[in-house]
Amino acid sequence: MSEIISQLYFPKTLNEFFSSLNRNSFCSIMLDGVALFQDQHTQKFVLPKAIITLENIDELHRIDRTDRFLDIGIAVNLNRVLNLKNFVPSILNDAIKNIATLPMRNLITIGSCICRKKFSRFINAAMIALDARYEMRSSTSTRWVQAADFIKNEDVGFFSNSEIFTRIRLPLNQWDYFLFKSLKPYQESSDNCGIIVFLAHIQNDILSQVRIVFSGSAIIYDKDIESTLSGKKLPLDIKEASGFIDEWKKHLVAADLFFRDCLINFIESAIMHFVD
Repeated sequence: MSEIISQLYFPKTLNEFFSSLNRNSFCSIMLDGVALFQDQHTQKFVLPKAIITLENIDELHRIDRTDRFLDIGIAVNLNRVLNLKNFVPSILNDAIKNIATLPMRNLITIGSCICRKKFSRFINAAMIALDARYEMRSSTSTRWVQAADFIKNEDVGFFSNSEIFTRIRLPLNQWDYFLFKSLKPYQESSDNCGIIVFLAHIQNDILSQVRIVFSGSAIIYDKDIESTLSGKKLPLDIKEASGFIDEWKKHLVAADLFFRDCLINFIESAIMHFVD
């Protein structure tokens, strides 16, 4: 039987959260309990001495949409995101469907997916490709961080350096073509898993933007290679397409990836779609 929790706090606003934390800096911070259960490594279930739960902060459960952005609070569960259907970029929906089972997606929040390495490898590629930004709040200020800058090799918490991660902002850009591939299902626990995404924006028969991102045991993308196709008229010349693929082959030579050949085949398939 676990030890009794000596203190449990349920702030209803972020101001109350910071106030509780200032009085109890030793508290563990809990969003959906995923980290609490995953971090149990003994037969005896051990709870922290004190917990501040984010469960009752309404702001973290909010979903807001404008003409340009979709904002999702970190406490929104995955099935609720999927239920937005066409309001969410298809590439993100595909990534979320690879995370756990349907009942588990009712428990796991989008914040946990981003902050826990076990889940983030299945969602980071989509977030980076979509130019997602994450809101970080302190008791006195707010700032936005690009998804690519937020990601670290180890698990990141919801709270660090006096800031709390509060919401995700997704630009509602129109992507004309996309491909998604899961490199191993979530249920198979291994470092050799993740997803790769391809996005393309076309304007007046011009390939204006291309995004290719892999997330798994590593995060791989290269804006310099992507930019070589920007402004190219469609259909692509076979030499242009081959040159792009060759650049990726060179880039991936040094990558210690179990799925290197799979990534190259994926890129070839995506680019050859635009060749006459």
